[in-house]
Amino acid sequence: MASWNDRAQRISLVTNHGRIPEPDMTERPNFDTRLTINELVASHPEAISVFNRFGFDTCCGGGVRIDEAAQRDGVDVNDVIAAVNEVLAAR
Repeated sequence: MASWNDRAQRISLVTNHGRIPEPDMTERPNFDTRLTINELVASHPEAISVFNRFGFDTCCGGGVRIDEAAQRDGVDVNDVIAAVNEVLAAR
């Protein structure tokens, strides 16, 4: 369970410049989750198949972080992370 300080920090992030708090990720990513979709695709082109499968825009809408895209499109970020991990491990 998150401590009071954790919750207070998340609240301050949401109210601070409209930033979205870090996602509650249970899946451990094998990549930098601070990257945007476009940045991740630029460094790992094989990941584009994952984003296409989840319906994420990898063109004009790819300038957002994966967790932001997942929240926007109603997708569980842990499913996306697991799928990207799987693709990256297969290379």
